[in-house]
Amino acid sequence: MRTILITMIFCYIFIFIIGAFLEDILFPWGGVRESHLKPIYLGIIFLSGLIVGCTLYIAELIKGQNGEAKVTKKKNDEEKN
Repeated sequence: MRTILITMIFCYIFIFIIGAFLEDILFPWGGVRESHLKPIYLGIIFLSGLIVGCTLYIAELIKGQNGEAKVTKKKNDEEKN
């Protein structure tokens, strides 16, 4: 859970704080402010947390299956002997 929150906070900081400075540097001539896109940016932040959460869940499942496979292999080896 902590990793998900850290990812979401990092994405928020990168998009809204660092991104504003990068926008001024990359596009010095100005342009239309994209305030209407903030809900989309917040959706991207939510998706980053969701991706990290799903990845951690799948990684735990894979680790669990590897442990079960080792136990099963040991049982099979003991039964053969």
